[in-house]
Amino acid sequence: METRVSTMKTVFPAEKVRNAAPSLICLLAIAVVAAGLVVTYFNWDFDDPFIVYRYARNILAGNGWCYNPGEHYNASTSALNTMIIAVAALVNDDPRGAAHLLGGLWLCLAGICVFWIFTPRFNRYVATLAAFFVVVSLGTNSTWGMETNLFIGLCLFFALLERNRNNSWYVLGFIVLARPDGALLLTLKLLWTTLKEKKLPWRGLLQSTLVLLPWVAFSLFSFHQLLPATLGQKVWQGQSGFWGAGNVYLPSLVAVVKGLSWWLVFPVLWGLATMAKEKSSLLYLVFFAIIQQAVYVFLNVPGYHWYPAVFVAVWKITAAYGLCAAGAGLFAIFNRGGRWENFPLSVATALALGVLVLAVGISVHLTSAPPVMDPRVRAYRTLAEYVDQTEPAGTLAALEVGVVGYYSRRKILDIIGLTTKAGEFATGRNNDRFFAIRPRIVVIHAMPSEKEAAIYKDGRFGLLYQLQGIIRSQNYAPVCYFGLKTHSDYGVFYQLQGITAE
Repeated sequence: METRVSTMKTVFPAEKVRNAAPSLICLLAIAVVAAGLVVTYFNWDFDDPFIVYRYARNILAGNGWCYNPGEHYNASTSALNTMIIAVAALVNDDPRGAAHLLGGLWLCLAGICVFWIFTPRFNRYVATLAAFFVVVSLGTNSTWGMETNLFIGLCLFFALLERNRNNSWYVLGFIVLARPDGALLLTLKLLWTTLKEKKLPWRGLLQSTLVLLPWVAFSLFSFHQLLPATLGQKVWQGQSGFWGAGNVYLPSLVAVVKGLSWWLVFPVLWGLATMAKEKSSLLYLVFFAIIQQAVYVFLNVPGYHWYPAVFVAVWKITAAYGLCAAGAGLFAIFNRGGRWENFPLSVATALALGVLVLAVGISVHLTSAPPVMDPRVRAYRTLAEYVDQTEPAGTLAALEVGVVGYYSRRKILDIIGLTTKAGEFATGRNNDRFFAIRPRIVVIHAMPSEKEAAIYKDGRFGLLYQLQGIIRSQNYAPVCYFGLKTHSDYGVFYQLQGITAE
């Protein structure tokens, strides 16, 4: 009878919860660090995420998946990120704010996955410190609002499922929806499983396909293409000469590698060796990151800072694994008697509370810094809101269309050609089309960039447009906006051109 009572006590849920308390406190600590990063970077964005925010806003407004209402064109790289932001924005009708809150969730996801991947191999406290390292690295990688941290979080979730030998095929489908190059990770999983099982994993492929099929069908029906227009556009950018001559991505990748913390080289090598020895599921991410960067070099895309972000994240995850493995080896030497294993629950909880205090300290330190905000966003937002209030309705043309597109309700004409079907107007080859469209407002920097020069220096620009105002913002170049001349003297010119104002 006594034995039976004792057995019942060991399986009673309250006992399990109490034993799980240290781990729950550690997970809370990870969330505290992520929350501190959300507060610190809540007002920080750069131009490109606002393109996604505008897509989400149009979805909420019932305009469908479009940048300009009525123009079905997919310039959003991540279907999953756009959809999730749109759903989250149902609560507050603020896609930008929703994206930042979701960013904190993706940081939590990444940190929790690191915690559960590292804990069985090391211990919960070391795993929590590794999670802090990864979360802060992701939170400071300047990709808020984009799909980067969602993608990395899902990849780590995939690695966790693989480590625990759980079904990961469904997650791979969502990874591809988060970024199309996630298909590389799906391919790696497919090849490894086929080699290991000596047969093609049809069931797993079907599960990934079921996740992808609704979006694939929608994309083919709506846009008549499988991949977003961004891929081809970025390849064109790399070849255009505006971002440099020759292979423009490789030098930027080399610069990123040089900027990595070289004191982590040994931990990275140790981590790779340990992962290889243990056949860690994190090797999927290592191979993916290397192949992804090789593909980017081959495609020669511009060196935008978010393209090597996954590589940098994997570098730091590998370094964290190497540091933990080296530390565990040293600890084993000094702990041959096993004196420091199996802490009493009270000691384990105290250690977890200490980790939580550290998390609070990190969060306070992060939030004590002045709020971070891109001065370019401030300048473009001021311009967009002012123009909407003072200028007649009509199309607005700009080189950087993210912020002005989000804070303006106008139709946007993208000079680079990323977000619209009209094509690019940076090379000058399509100037006839630009002046046929004749946007109502044209935004150009006070010192026109190389990408703006073809339009600005065209004789028709001075004939049709006049300077309406200059927006000056601290720490950013002055931005001018030009409006169509309204003098009757130009009416004959308009008629000869056979064009109408938009």
